[in-house]
Amino acid sequence: MSARPQNFGQYQIFPELIYRIKETEAITYKKQKENWD
Repeated sequence: MSARPQNFGQYQIFPELIYRIKETEAITYKKQKENWD
């Protein structure tokens, strides 16, 4: 049980990390699309 509270902080940060990566990918994709047109 002692391992759970230690790892809890990482799970709080993880969704935000994924969101930032997805956001960056979306911006990059938009820029690429503009260049293709």
